[in-house]
Parts: sequence; C-alpha cells; structure tokens
Amino acid sequence: MEYEIYKATNTIKSYNRIGLLKPEKTIPDAILRQAKGLAIITVVKVGVVVTYNIGTGIVVARREDGSWSPPSAVSTFGVGWGAQVK
Repeated sequence: MEYEIYKATNTIKSYNRIGLLKPEKTIPDAILRQAKGLAIITVVKVGVVVTYNIGTGIVVARREDGSWSPPSAVSTFGVGWGAQVK
C-alpha cells in the first residue's frame, strides 16, 4: 500500500506540468473544472475465451472549498467471457 501512495503522490505532482502536454493528452479544462473527483487507473487484461483484468490506481475528490483531497490507492479486478472487441 505504501508503494501505491508513493506512486499516487508522484502522479499528482506530475499534473503540475500538465500545461506542457499536447492538447490531445490533457483533460479539457471545461471537464476538469466541473469534476467532483478523478480516478487514474492502469488496467491489464489477459485471456482468450475467458478474460481477467486487474488494475491499480488512485482516486482524488474535490473538497467543498475547491481543493483536491489527498490521493487514495484503489485496485480493480474483473472477469469476462465470450467474444470481446476492443
């Protein structure tokens, strides 16, 4: 869990440089201004007929004063079956 918090802190710090990114790789200002929260999750999916996906990431929420909460580490897991098109 400590490693996830370390990754989350570095991810949030990297968003200070988001203005330096190309426009197609940034979150549009209109969406970010109205967002109540933000989740950044990396997911890996494997399988043929039955698929499994697992991921980790961070979640932050907007406080009433407009600031962002400290990041919380999250994980996901899922199972799928049948034909899947990406």
